Amino acid sequence: EPQARSNAQATGETVDKPIALVSDQVARIPAIEPGQDESAAVRLAAYEIQPQQEPEHIVPEEVELPLPHGTGGLTLHELEQMALSRNPALGQAHGRIQALQGKWVQVGLKPNPTAGYVSEEMGDDGTAGKQGAFIGQQFITGKKRQLSREVVAQEIARAEAEYATIEQRVRTDVQMAYYDVLIAQRRMSVVRELVAIAQKAVQSSEALLKAEEVSQAAVLQSKVEANTALILSEQAKNARRAAWRRLTAVIAAPEMPLQNLAGDIEDIAQAYEFDELAARIVSSSPQLAAAYAEVERARWALSRAEVEAIPNINAQVVVQHDNATGDDLAGVQLGIPLPIFDRNQGGIEQAAGDIITAEQNIARIELQLRNQLA
Repeated sequence: EPQARSNAQATGETVDKPIALVSDQVARIPAIEPGQDESAAVRLAAYEIQPQQEPEHIVPEEVELPLPHGTGGLTLHELEQMALSRNPALGQAHGRIQALQGKWVQVGLKPNPTAGYVSEEMGDDGTAGKQGAFIGQQFITGKKRQLSREVVAQEIARAEAEYATIEQRVRTDVQMAYYDVLIAQRRMSVVRELVAIAQKAVQSSEALLKAEEVSQAAVLQSKVEANTALILSEQAKNARRAAWRRLTAVIAAPEMPLQNLAGDIEDIAQAYEFDELAARIVSSSPQLAAAYAEVERARWALSRAEVEAIPNINAQVVVQHDNATGDDLAGVQLGIPLPIFDRNQGGIEQAAGDIITAEQNIARIELQLRNQLA
């Protein structure tokens, strides 16, 4: 290693790893003999070690210097909009809302009428018999269509609340990743200043050594601190890159190059009291909104189940011509199912159980939110 260092100095090259320089110098300190004063030995070794030529500026390679706080770069609002426009979970939630809107239209439509051809007594007296047509219609009773639409309307409300929940989660993830990058930027700025201070300390200690005002040990200590600052700088740079990768993953833009963010960590939202914050969350939580919508859906579903047993009316009108007599004939037919065995007993019981489940879910979510807040 001393030979390699001599070759590097002969060719004018600098040593890649400053820590190796310190370790080389420390290795040259002679061992303390038994009975020898430790401080005297250290002073002797410090003067015996010849100062090595250091680069004029100690600056880590490829240090990306952040902009001053609050200037330039992407803002939190821009990152949130990028995430909201690219997040696939939001696209899925929007598709569910659209599907339910179509379902709402469908469940409220009237049944289509039926029409057909009817023929009777063909061949009577060598004639074609009775020839005619019929038309039929089913009439939905008990306001079933309206109640079905109320049920689906609450499903839409629940889906919209779930969409808001996903949107809030995306915003929260973006904000957390944004502040992680912002903190990493601030850390790089602080470490950059620390590197500059350590560099000046090395230069000052070397000047004092030439003036014979400090020992070589003091110069070595300043170089150790300078190299420690370089290590911190590399760690800060790696931490910033890792935070940036997490941010680009959240906004679904992994190809976005590393760049500065606008903002200041001092602008983080103010702290709230626990009870005040818990009340705010409970009153505005989209998760609770979805749970309340589910309760309303279950209640409308119970009302719909209760009228299911009311029979619908099937009506049919027949018009015929009797070729044997030359008469025109008409007929009306009405029919209803008799709710003797199936009165939707199981459906009503199921709907009542769904109400209990939905109501208990509200309490569960409230406790879960408070637990997460704590």
